Amino acid sequence: MTAPVHMDINDCLSTMSFVMPPIYSINNLPIPNDSTVNLSNTSSEYVAAITFNGFASDKDITFYTLKLENALNEKKIGYYGNFRYLGYNPPYQLLGRRNEVIVSVNWDTK
Repeated sequence: MTAPVHMDINDCLSTMSFVMPPIYSINNLPIPNDSTVNLSNTSSEYVAAITFNGFASDKDITFYTLKLENALNEKKIGYYGNFRYLGYNPPYQLLGRRNEVIVSVNWDTK
């Protein structure tokens, strides 16, 4: 499995995504056996992130989502899309766990 595992945070639908190492492309990945699994390329983006440790519960994810949202609003940084949870560690890792909540931001690099 690759890390981080991306989970979309919204009220209607739950999705999970995996980032593939750069040696792979859409053309050399195996075709999924399950029709609900699809392969896609994603565009580059700027994101805002907040990091937290431990096992991530729904309560933790909600707390850090709101904390990130409040920080962006306070700094007047525009964001769009759903907030996403990123988990970096396998389920059997007990210590040193890393988690993030991210969201796409409107960022001008000029």
